[in-house]
Amino acid sequence: MKKFILLLFTLLLLPTEGYATPDKRAMIARLREELATVKTNQDSIKILYDIFDLSSRRDYMNVCKELDAVAARGGDNTVRFDMARQMANVGSSDSVLADIERRVRTLPDCKEKKETALFVKIRRLSAIARNISEKERQERIARTIVPEDNKLDKYGKVERLFTICEYLSVFAKGDMLVNYLDDLGELMKASGIDNYALKNIYYTESANIYSITGNHDKALAADRILLKEIDNLEKRYKAQGRKYRNLDVNRFIIYRRMLSNYDSLSIDEANDLYSKILAIAERNEDVKSTMEYNRRASAYHAMKNGRYAEAIPYIRRQLSIERSHILRKRMLEMLVEAASAIGDQTNLDIAQKELDAINREINSVDARQKYNELQVKYDVSALRAENAELELENKNGQILATRKIMIFVIVGWVALAVMLVGLLFFWAKYKKTSADISSFVATLASERDAIKKRRYYDYARKTDSDDKSADYRSPRPKIGNISEAVNYIINDVMFISSVAMEDTKKYRHDISVASFMRDRIAEVESTLTKSININVIYPDPDFEIHADKECLRMLVSHILQVAVKLAPQGGSIGFECTEDKAVGKARFVFRHSGNSLPEGREEKIFDNFMDYKSLSENGDAALILVRMINFLTNSSLKSTGHQESGEGAKLVFMLPLS
Repeated sequence: MKKFILLLFTLLLLPTEGYATPDKRAMIARLREELATVKTNQDSIKILYDIFDLSSRRDYMNVCKELDAVAARGGDNTVRFDMARQMANVGSSDSVLADIERRVRTLPDCKEKKETALFVKIRRLSAIARNISEKERQERIARTIVPEDNKLDKYGKVERLFTICEYLSVFAKGDMLVNYLDDLGELMKASGIDNYALKNIYYTESANIYSITGNHDKALAADRILLKEIDNLEKRYKAQGRKYRNLDVNRFIIYRRMLSNYDSLSIDEANDLYSKILAIAERNEDVKSTMEYNRRASAYHAMKNGRYAEAIPYIRRQLSIERSHILRKRMLEMLVEAASAIGDQTNLDIAQKELDAINREINSVDARQKYNELQVKYDVSALRAENAELELENKNGQILATRKIMIFVIVGWVALAVMLVGLLFFWAKYKKTSADISSFVATLASERDAIKKRRYYDYARKTDSDDKSADYRSPRPKIGNISEAVNYIINDVMFISSVAMEDTKKYRHDISVASFMRDRIAEVESTLTKSININVIYPDPDFEIHADKECLRMLVSHILQVAVKLAPQGGSIGFECTEDKAVGKARFVFRHSGNSLPEGREEKIFDNFMDYKSLSENGDAALILVRMINFLTNSSLKSTGHQESGEGAKLVFMLPLS
């Protein structure tokens, strides 16, 4: 038998049921054009949400998948969880809902993941419950009841009790079903589950079940909570800029269900609800179409006002299209009441005959007995879980003191182990650093001796023939600590700087600026790992500069690499050079679309430019330092431009022409 209609499944369903109107289709087309021009994931997500809110129900799944894909690229898991819930609302087949479950499992662990996974599971079991036989329903309930509560976490307990309520919703006795539903509400509160989608599905199912079991006051209370949730959702969507989000259909479904509980409404309350329904139908084509096809709301209103002759055609119309077992029973009960009130024996006989057949099936001995057995199994399982929790609590009290002592001992040993590991780690790091610096010092010493040999070659030739050590060689330093090593490095660099100036001149050459720029851009393009645009303006006409080509290459290549690193995916970098004859300098300009260096913080450009490890592998480590210092001393470097001004990040490097 079919479960009570899930068409009443409010708030979680999206606003429209049918097709987008021509006006909405035109708005969607304009939004699609705008979507093609945006650059960021967040802008794409905002536009896609607008498209989603305007789309017809048949297009929801495709738009949800599109939104999920954009959110996945941007790492926006909040949107991905939202899309999983929206797709679960739209999906009806078990295979589709199973695929959504798999999607959720791939997302990072967090509370929202657990609540979203629970929501999708509940939607999946709801879809299954309305399409299975009574025998299979009972078997599924029996399998669900078997696990003991103390083996489940809070989400498992909620899922288990929700499953039982779903499967009991057609044939179970009203009091048993309502008791379990009340237990479910208490369990959700105690578990701290506050996801709006889970709360809404609970209150929606509560309103439905309380309505079909005759608990009119409880049903009305649940629907009033849902109306407050709609108010909160509208405020949230407005704050998010969701200007096309419309919840009229949700309100209509809640108003109609509240009107179905007319026995607990006053005449004024019933008339007010019906007026609100008519007002929504005036401004919403989907609701208007539903009201013309489905006359339940009109039937409820007529029955409350005692207009039984008017209500009978509405009820007969509804019976001709209604397939829900529960709603047919409700309509037949209303037809019996209306026909009896006006003495319509024909309709009374028709209604009574079908109603008796339904009641016989619901109240069959076998079904009653089976559900009573299931109730006993569940209650015993819950009692056993409660006793197990009490027993565990007692044992915990007995071993609490011992556990505290063990914890202190374990923490002490762990702390000692961590300290030892930390000491070993820092000692190994110190030894490695010391070895690296010693290697660098040795490289400088070798370079210093080589320069001295070239400078004092004649003297060196005479002493080399002697038995004594060559006088131009200095004894290798013995590194005792890092500060001694630093002193050796400073001394050697200063010495090499004082005697090697003539050596630096041989590295200065005439350089074609355009050719040099092409070589550097080729280097950058060969190492790109992301999509960016490279804008180059070559000097026209070309000109030459007389400079240390290797130093210029190292600096320009480094700045371009930094620009590539700072530019975002899909962004751009720029490179140009102009000749300023008035001041006798070449002006290199570097740009990128990322964040700029603050003015006065230009030193950040030299992060990771050179390090002693790479220099120690170079045969002329000190000389390249001297050359670079000399090169930079005659140049200037300045950061200008700001991203927020639209100019972008810019770095200007000025170099003498000769």
